[in-house]
Amino acid sequence: MKPEIRWQKRFINYKRAFAKLKLATSKPLASELEEEGLVQRFEYTYELAWKTLKDYMEYNGYTLLRSPAEVQQQAFQAGIISDGIGWKKMAEGRNIASHEYDEIKIQQLTELIKHEFVNLLSELYDFLTTEETKLP
Repeated sequence: MKPEIRWQKRFINYKRAFAKLKLATSKPLASELEEEGLVQRFEYTYELAWKTLKDYMEYNGYTLLRSPAEVQQQAFQAGIISDGIGWKKMAEGRNIASHEYDEIKIQQLTELIKHEFVNLLSELYDFLTTEETKLP
């Protein structure tokens, strides 16, 4: 029996969340409620993304990964993610989603989610899928 690896366990949840986010970004948003649902899906997918990335990096010997910013910076330096600025922008978007109730900012955020952030999350998904297949 193969021992369970923490990042793989979290990756299972990330895969599910990412699939739901991708589905939500593939359709036009017909109502304010759907827009809010997309933002909520983005929030929990982003949280799973950076935490899965943190677990993966710790599994591979990285240390001092206390915050999303530290994880993202080291992941960029290691070549795991290719767009450090995009990930920083995505973290800012996640904070807007959690703390802003300005309708215009939320509409701008939904556009960023659909046209930029889902691609960044997809890159991580693809990378971790490849890494998962390398494990014994």
